[in-house]
Amino acid sequence: MLNIFITTASMMLLSYIIPGVSVSTAWAALGFSIWLAIFNATIGRLLKFIGCAINFLSLGLFNLIINTWMITLADRMIEGIEIKSFFTAILLGIALSLIATYFSNKEAREN
Repeated sequence: MLNIFITTASMMLLSYIIPGVSVSTAWAALGFSIWLAIFNATIGRLLKFIGCAINFLSLGLFNLIINTWMITLADRMIEGIEIKSFFTAILLGIALSLIATYFSNKEAREN
């Protein structure tokens, strides 16, 4: 649940930093975060399992494509979120991953 709120706050922040990403309301960012979590838990895990060999051969770049596709799917589910291009979704995916990694490492150090 904490990850959803971190993603929501990150989306609000990144909409000001990354050109091509616009968020109309905090509720839209929250809906985006929920859909992204659902897609990552279901479709994303399945695709990462199936594409394990491709991921190995591409040195992890296939995961970036899967994450970008999950972001694009979540974008299409919510009206208040607009991501202009696939490249913008890649930048957003990298930024969201870095922020999530920072907070998960911070939480692990505290425990």
